[in-house]
This record gives sequence, C-alpha cells and structure tokens, in this order.
Amino acid sequence: MLTPLQFGFAAGIPLALAAAIAAFRPTWIVDFPRAVLALLAGVTLLFGATMIRLEPLGFRIGVDASSEPLLPENDPGEPIYQRAILDFGDDDVFVIAMETDGDVFTEANLQTLRTVSDQIQKLPGVRGTESLVDVYAYRWEAKSELVEMGRFIGDKEIPSDPAALAELRARALADPLYPKTVVSRDGRTAAINVTFAVMTDDEFVKLDLDGRVAKILDGATRPGIEFHVTGRPHIRSQAHQLLIHDMVRLIPIAVLVAVIALWLMTGSVRGTLVPLAANLTATFWSFGSMAVVGSDLNLITLVLGPVMITVGGVYGVHTFARYEVIAAESGSAREAALDSLHHTAAPVLISGLTTMIGFAALLINEIPATSGLGGFCVFGVASIMVITLTGVPAVLALLPLRASGEGGEALYAAQTRLSEAVRRAMEGGLGVLGRWQVRHARLVVVFWICVGTLAVSQIPNIVTDTDFITFFRADSQVRRDFDAVNRLLTGAVPIYVVLQGQDEGTFREPEALRTVERLQKRLESLPGVTSVVSAVDLIKIARQAMEQGDPAAARIPDTRQELAELMFMVPKEKLRSFATSNHSSANILVRTDRLGSASLRALEDEIDAELAKESLPKGVHGEVTGNAIRINRGADGIAGNQIAQMALAIGAIFVVVTVIFRKVGLGTLAMPTNVMPVFNFYGMLGAGAATMSIPTSLIGSVALGIAVDDTCHFLQQFRHLRAAGKSAEDAALHCIIEVGRPMVVTSIMLVAGFLVMLFSSFATLQQFGYLTAITMGLCLATDVGMLPALLVSLPKLSEPKPD
Repeated sequence: MLTPLQFGFAAGIPLALAAAIAAFRPTWIVDFPRAVLALLAGVTLLFGATMIRLEPLGFRIGVDASSEPLLPENDPGEPIYQRAILDFGDDDVFVIAMETDGDVFTEANLQTLRTVSDQIQKLPGVRGTESLVDVYAYRWEAKSELVEMGRFIGDKEIPSDPAALAELRARALADPLYPKTVVSRDGRTAAINVTFAVMTDDEFVKLDLDGRVAKILDGATRPGIEFHVTGRPHIRSQAHQLLIHDMVRLIPIAVLVAVIALWLMTGSVRGTLVPLAANLTATFWSFGSMAVVGSDLNLITLVLGPVMITVGGVYGVHTFARYEVIAAESGSAREAALDSLHHTAAPVLISGLTTMIGFAALLINEIPATSGLGGFCVFGVASIMVITLTGVPAVLALLPLRASGEGGEALYAAQTRLSEAVRRAMEGGLGVLGRWQVRHARLVVVFWICVGTLAVSQIPNIVTDTDFITFFRADSQVRRDFDAVNRLLTGAVPIYVVLQGQDEGTFREPEALRTVERLQKRLESLPGVTSVVSAVDLIKIARQAMEQGDPAAARIPDTRQELAELMFMVPKEKLRSFATSNHSSANILVRTDRLGSASLRALEDEIDAELAKESLPKGVHGEVTGNAIRINRGADGIAGNQIAQMALAIGAIFVVVTVIFRKVGLGTLAMPTNVMPVFNFYGMLGAGAATMSIPTSLIGSVALGIAVDDTCHFLQQFRHLRAAGKSAEDAALHCIIEVGRPMVVTSIMLVAGFLVMLFSSFATLQQFGYLTAITMGLCLATDVGMLPALLVSLPKLSEPKPD
C-alpha cells in the first residue's frame, strides 16, 4: 500500500510522460499501436492484481458506511468528543421501540418484550439490553424494611392479574427515569436499549447483528405489535448494505446510458465500442487507485464509478466526432488516426487539465470523503485523458476505414437511419439557433447578464444543512423507523453536555449536583429536547427508596457523606454514563428529535447559552459534544470551502486555457460561459431548490471543471477558422453546427449520466445527481446559446495573431 502522496507522484510521472508523447510525438502512437495497447493492458492487469486480496480471498476495496469520512479533519472539538466517550462511554445508541395498539402493560405484551430481550442478549457481541423487564429498580420493601434493588420485572413471573399489571404500569410511569429511557409517557410503547461489545463496523457487519436482530423482531411481530429500530449501529449497517446495492446497480446503468448515447451519436459499432472501452479502462484504473492507497468506498466516493463513466464518455464523443470528419478524407487508417490525434490533442489536454482542476479544488476540503473523491477523480480524469490520446488512436490506426476496397462501406460512419435522423435534426436546429445568435448577439449577451445577476442575488439565501440520517430517502425504512422512535419514545439523537472538572470529588459535593439539577431543568425546557438524564436522576431514585418510597425524599441530600452513600448504591455500569470514577466530571445526556445541522447547530447554541448562565463549580467548564455535533461542524465549513474551491478552480482554469491557446482573449471568453451555469446552480440553492449539503457542495467545482470541455473544443475549431481568414460571424456559425452536435450529445450524456444517481438508495446522492444534471444542462445552454454571441460581440478578443 502507498500513501496518497506517494501514489500521486508514482502515477503522475508516467501519465504526464504518456500525455507528452501523444502531444509532441504522435507518430509513435500510430506507428506502434500494438505496443501501446499492450502497455495499457499491462497497466490494467496491474491495477486488477492490486484490487485482489489473496488471504483471505476478496477485494481490497472495502465499504465504510460510517459517518467518520464525513467528519472534518483537525476539528478542535474532536479531542473533547474522544475524552467524553472515554469517560462516559460512546453514544452509539441502538434503540428498539415496541409499539402496541393499546398498552404495553398486558401479560402478552410484556412476555413478548421479555422474549425479544432474552433472545437479543444471547446474540454474539451483545453486551446487554435494558428494557422494562430488566431495567434496574429501587423499591422500599415494607415487610423487610429494606431497600430492594433489582430488575423492574426481572426473572419474576409476569402477572396476569389486571390489578398487578395496573400497579406495574403506575410504578413505571411514575418513575422519574423510566419514561425517559424504557417506556413512553402514554404507556403504549416500550424501548429495548441494546449495547454491544467494542467492535469495528466491519466486525458488526460480519456478525450480521443488525440482520439477526431484525429476524428476532420479525418473529415477534404480530397484530397489535410493531417494532421500529434506530441508532448509529443500525443506520451504519443499513448504509453498508445500500452502498453495496448501489455499487452493483449504478455502474451497469451508467454503462448502459453511455452505450445508448454513443450509439445514437455515431450509429456505428466502432463509434460505440472504442470510446466505451477507453472509458471503462480509465474507470477501472480509478478503482485501482483506491486499492493502492487502501481507501474504502463511502457515501461520497460511491459516485466515483458513475461520474468517471459519464465524464469519460464526453472525451470519446468529441474524439470520434473529429475522427469521422477526418476519416472521410483519409487514405489509410494510420493517416486518419494521426490527423485526428493532431487535431484533438490540444482540446483533450485542455479539457483534461481543466476537469482535473475542478476535481482538484475538492482537495482543499476538510471533509475526508470529499477530498478523497477529488483525488481519485483527478487520477481518473488523467487516466481518461491519457487513454484517449494513446489507446484510442492506437486502436483506430489498426481498424480499416472501409469494409472492402475503396468503394466499400465506411465503417466509421453512421450505419443506422436513426442516428442519421438525429444528426440532421441536431444540425438543423443548431443552424437556426446559430444564425439567430449572430444577428442578435448583443441582445443574447444582455439576456445572460440579467440571468447571472438574478442568480447572484439569490446566493446569500443559501442554507447550509446536512445530517447523516438525511442521506436516506424519506420513504426508506431507516427514516420511517427513525421518525417513529422520535415520535413514540425520546429523541433518537444523543448529545453530551460534559461538565469537565479538574479536582477529584467535585461532583460528590451536594452543591455541585444542584448545579447539574438546575442546568438539567433548563435544558429540558428547550424546544426539541425530548429528555435529559444525569446522575441527579439516579441519586434521587436511590434516596426515595431509602426513605421508604416517599416522593418528597426524591432530592439531592444535604451532606457529602449521605451523597457518597447513595452513589455507592447506584450500579457502577449505570453511573459510569454520567460521572467519572473519581467524580471529577459529570455528563448530562440530552436526547433530541431535531434533524439537520442547521437545527442541531441552533440547539447547540441554546445549550451553550444555558451553560453560560449557570454558575459552575470552581475549575469546571462545560462542553457540548456528540457525534451529531461533530457532523454539524463539518457542515459549518462547507460554505467557506465553496468560496476557496471556486476561486481556485476559476483562476487555475483561466490560466490553463490562456497558456494552451496562447491568447488571453480566448481565456477570457472561455470563462463567462462556464462560470454562468455554476452561478445559476448556487442561485437555485439560494432560491430554495435544495440546501447546501456535503454531496451538493461538490457540484460547483465538478461542474466548472467538466463544462470547460465543450468550450475548449468550440474555441479550438473557432481559432482554426479565424486563422484561415473567416470572420467571427462565419466562424461562430460554422462551429455551432460542426462542433455543436457533439456538444449536444456530450451534454445529453452528462445529463443522463448524472441522472443515473436517481437510482441510488440515498436521498442526498439522488439530489447530487439531478442538481448536477440540471447544471450540465445549463452548461450546454451557455455553450450553444451564449458563447457564439460572445465571440461575435467581442471579435477583437479572438482575432488571430498577425504573422
């Protein structure tokens, strides 16, 4: 395994060398085509070998369905979270809600609860369960005049007498803790809180604990009882399954879309298979790069395959479109391949570099999954570029131009009536559009300026909001169960409010616990907070039992000695969640039903405000943490990253286009048509089309990098025509017809390719797909409906240099 930096250097040198050979020594490619193809095949086999693990046999690329890749690097709150879970245990809740159609406290329902709880406890990796049948209970036993400490029901026989069941119900609902943890306040729903032994996500999945629990619940489901499951282990397990499902489904669909688009564009077997083979090879290399650096597939890098197949198809369409024109005038396959390479090398290099810049802008993102996707896409685009410049002309140099003899059928030309009809329709429509633009160029430019101004005015209204649970579709079982647990029991999102002290025994002082009590009451009043639990609840319950069950005795004792005795009564495994072993720090567990980073961020601010109001013990400071809080902080950095990413991408692309075309004017003309769609995308977000989330934050840089491809091909042909003496009007009209057709086809491919993400099981990736597709459509609109008008309106910027 190599580090990403080592792999970047190791792969970058040969790729750059191959691109240089294609650009400066193209005859080597067409004179030794078999050697070129053999070398590419060897690299492909090498990547294939890298992806295979021999012991145990399998793929090196695993699946990481956790939220960890979505968390920001160098988060200042990370040490606080790690210390909190070290002190109080992790916040990986796994909650099962048993919903009844009437009341939990019937003999049959309680027996079902016990059966399910017992069966789950027997599963490997399960540390324990907590429910009405096994939760700790303190009770004053009048006959023995002793405090009875044990399970609420435990091993005792579940009563059948209605009066005894009514007493159980009254005791459970009157308890200050049970309605916050194991039973709903209306008595209709019971909770089973499951804890697991320390294990990795892979171990959890391999044990199939989520699936085994589901089978137990399916067996216990009957009329009148329904089960709902939620919690981070469950959500991760479901995400793992859906990731694999999407991987198996999305790539074949993306390939099918590419095949259909290529066939409609070319109408020939050659025009379909040659670009497709190059495309799939580059995509395979991209996954090979993941294996080399030891990276797993996650909720963001899942899009790598469909994106690479979609982007790769664009290069194939433009390359083959130019080859068709040249092959019709060529006398041999070698000549056609060489001339095509001469003509397409510059725009392919420009397109490749600019697309790589767009993806490279993601590397400055603080979220590992996003920066990882950027890195793999940079390598993937570089692979597409190199294979298009080497492998494609090598194959074309080996393929005959005609079926037999000079008068035979042209094998490179369209061979279906449908493709010919599509071609004529496109060229006719583009001709009408081009002539209208040439006549009304200034009006067109003014129109796009108005559109851009309107889009920019909406950008300040963008809302940044993301959440791990919102990756799932609203109609998915994961979301339905999550919502059900929030509705029926306490909130499913845990937050730790940690009171971190320095002195041992700080929270063995009655006054310190009264501070916790006051803070707890205020937190309970906050909107969206469904329950708040602390050591105070455990102390009050124990004291009430000691005072013969008197409700008035449920309070914090006045002396340190009495408090220490009560703490000794509380089981260590229960107290550990709320106080450190030396009682220097305390934890208040807040549950909320709020969703989305914006809402949780507001709640965090409200909790911080309550902490600021409270006079904490000397040397104690409060911190709000939790996995949900960590994800929110990642969302907070998205907006700032967008500005940096776009500035980097726009500046770098301008420089590359200017240097390669060797004219500042062409670099200047290339930018408006590519920046405009991105501004329109952000304008759509500001207008409320979607929120800025981790997946949608990718679109701006990605779209900008991809969109330049069509513009570069247009400008390359326009420059040749201007150098040949044509006017700006004639050159623009000629380009929109000749280059416009492959531009339309590539845009359709991009739109259709990104719409493949609608078949994803994840809501946010579906959103990424259709929003990117819309942005690609806007890129086509500006390329064919704005660029010609700009070239005509500003002819001096595109004038050829005098000899």
